[in-house]
Amino acid sequence: MNTTSQWKIDFSKHSISLDELISGGVGRDGIPPIDNPTQFLFKEQADNRIFPTSRVLAAEIDGQANAYPFKILAEKRIINDQVGRKHVLAVWQPGVASALDKSDINAPRDVGMAALYNRSLDNQTLSFRIEDSLVRDEQTNSGWNIFGQAVEGKLVNRQLQQELAYPHFWFAWVAFKPETLIHDDTTSLVYSQS
Repeated sequence: MNTTSQWKIDFSKHSISLDELISGGVGRDGIPPIDNPTQFLFKEQADNRIFPTSRVLAAEIDGQANAYPFKILAEKRIINDQVGRKHVLAVWQPGVASALDKSDINAPRDVGMAALYNRSLDNQTLSFRIEDSLVRDEQTNSGWNIFGQAVEGKLVNRQLQQELAYPHFWFAWVAFKPETLIHDDTTSLVYSQS
């Protein structure tokens, strides 16, 4: 156990009794500093396939890391995709403000919300489109909300299975998942790291 006598600090002036001081843990230099913060998250060069603070809907599907950029989702609103053998739907809707985008917290930007669903239902793979601001499936023309629930039409009250997907900043996701595939609306794979 360290005592104050081992410390290399001038204790000649103090406002409490030195007997009340005890060691707080590791000794001097017991926790090494980070000397090169540019290499903190990325062991090699930072991944710049998309801008580091771009928002992505990120998911691991069948062992493969995937990212759907909010920028593309906001433009298209729907991405019908297939990852491995799984058919998924990435969907975006406006209406979520971010206080992190402006220097004035009272001037937030609408970044929207996104979700990822398995688009197979009753052994049928559904394809989706936007029509009059509502998500509709091509097969039954049922209307769906952002929560993956049919709100009108033949499939009313049916629920798509939600995939585990979370909004992340690109740099935060790719730091731990460098093999991430980035998806868009025209090709399932936009960029891979290799």
